[in-house]
Amino acid sequence: MVITLSGEIYVAFHDTSNNIYVYKYASGIWKQVDIIDIGQETTFKLASDSTGAAYLAFRDSGNNLNVKRLSDKQPVFSVNSPTDISQTGHINLMFDNSNTPLITYINTDQKLVVGYYDSDGWNRLTAEYDNIGTPIAADINNNTLYTAFTYLVEALRYLAVVSYTAGGNITIFYTTAPITFSGGQINIAYYNNKIYLVYVEGKRILAKEVASGSWNDLGGGTVYDSGENPEPWWPSIATDNGGRPYVAFQNSSGNLSVRRLEENQWVDLGSIPQAGANAIDLLFKSDAPFVAVNESGPSVLYYGYW
Repeated sequence: MVITLSGEIYVAFHDTSNNIYVYKYASGIWKQVDIIDIGQETTFKLASDSTGAAYLAFRDSGNNLNVKRLSDKQPVFSVNSPTDISQTGHINLMFDNSNTPLITYINTDQKLVVGYYDSDGWNRLTAEYDNIGTPIAADINNNTLYTAFTYLVEALRYLAVVSYTAGGNITIFYTTAPITFSGGQINIAYYNNKIYLVYVEGKRILAKEVASGSWNDLGGGTVYDSGENPEPWWPSIATDNGGRPYVAFQNSSGNLSVRRLEENQWVDLGSIPQAGANAIDLLFKSDAPFVAVNESGPSVLYYGYW
């Protein structure tokens, strides 16, 4: 899901035939924007620049990066395009303050790649981390892109954040001690010199903040604990205009739940049935939380509905 400067909401999902469908919500109406036939499961990401234009970045069947501008369905940013994106490469496309496109993804060697686009095309750097076979997530602040991911060292998995500015170097922002990562989605949000992270470890959804070069538990560290029930999935974190974090996730009953941090405690805002949701995005529009859920198709919910 992406919300443009003008308030239009775009969602994208793939069906069982692995077509990517893109829909736009504006003036109270959902309209189909595009259908892209990929022919296999792939990775894709919506993005918006400061002019309000929306884009879809996706990997085609030949490991190539494609970016389409959704207003006219035309390919853009195609010079020197990456050709090494893994099938589950977790593409993240974002734009900095000067509308320079920045990208992160996992390549076919299971390494983290970051890059930016200029008049010469895509410029890319490969991070030193290996065995990045898990989801990655990104957020941008001004001109700096922050990417969270896990990586393996001698069978131990670590959680890391790196920062990157167009034309610069990859900077290690911070890494954790070894963690037990369950393979669920990682999500990241940036606000006022703090990086917020959520991820699944065992039967718990954990939240941390990176501030002043150290990791701190956020709201006691545990957003949700399913106990003896099935593990939760797909946590997504975002902040409102005042910087207060919210987390949306699939709970142990398969329902969508949303929680908000209040006085360093996670407060439940309720849940609704969304059985089998396999992707969750949490964003804010006019300081109200919106959640996109990919179930058998896209659903977009706003607080006050659930």
